[in-house]
This record gives sequence, structure tokens and C-alpha cells, in this order.
Amino acid sequence: DLKYYSDALALRFSRAPHYFAAASAAIAEMVRQCPAPLFADGSSSLDCEDDADDPVMLRGVIVRHLALPGCGEDSSAVLRYLHETYGSQIFISLMSQYTPMPQTTGDPLLSRRLSPKEYEALADYAVGLGIENGFLQEGDAASESFIPAFDGTGLLPDTPANPAQPV
Repeated sequence: DLKYYSDALALRFSRAPHYFAAASAAIAEMVRQCPAPLFADGSSSLDCEDDADDPVMLRGVIVRHLALPGCGEDSSAVLRYLHETYGSQIFISLMSQYTPMPQTTGDPLLSRRLSPKEYEALADYAVGLGIENGFLQEGDAASESFIPAFDGTGLLPDTPANPAQPV
């Protein structure tokens, strides 16, 4: 994931100073270790118009970016950085499913969903940059059915994330 280009937004929304420097260094290391995508059919790219016949990616780097409402300039900077730095070595997934949660209602930017117009502008920007190895979300990916309960349900027992509790 590469959430922010702006340190100001990273601090404001995630309390993550120097986020971009750390995240971009991690992505650089991933690309160093796996510099080219490889698909099950032996190719290094997706050629089909639709994804019905696309082969499974066996290795490679996919960087996800969650577009946030009112932060189009920052998202554009993320897309530009990724494309200028890695070109077709990576795939970029531009996600639209940001969903405001009750604890975000105090921030005017995070209190609403991303509008279709904002997402379309970013998708057009990505295409205009020349990004070809990318994934876009269509439809309403920010629906209630995609919001987890955040109460621990669905976690497997006796896992590091959910250690067994004495009875």
C-alpha cells in the first residue's frame, strides 16, 4: 500500500511521520527482490480486454492506493511517483472504497465517501500518465457489506492475532 505522498496528510490521518519515505523505501525493496511480474502463462503482462481469461500472477509487485475524498492532488502525486519510478515493472491498484467510520466524522475530508467524479478524474489521470499495468474498481465497492465488524469475529482461534484465552 502507498496511502499518502504528503507527510502532512500522513500525520493528519494516520499519525505517521515520514510515511512516504518509509513506504516508498519498502516498495523499492520489494521491486528490487522481484523486479518483473510473472503470470501463470509465462507472460509478464495482462493482455486480455476483460479479466475473465487473465492468468494468475505468480510473482510481482502490486501497489494499492486508496483514494481519499478531497485528496485528489495527493493521489495524483502517488500515481505519478509510482509510474515515473517503476513504469511497467509494477501493477497499480487504484481503490475507491474509502468508507467513513464514526470516529472520522470530525474531519471534513474523511467524513464522506469518495465521489464518482473524484475517482473518475484519478482514473483519467492514471491513463493520461501512461499507466497500463493497473486495476480500477467499478461499481460501489464502499458498500456496507465490505465493512468488517472490527470485533474480532471471523478470526481463527489459537493464532498470533487471536491467542487462545484461558477458560
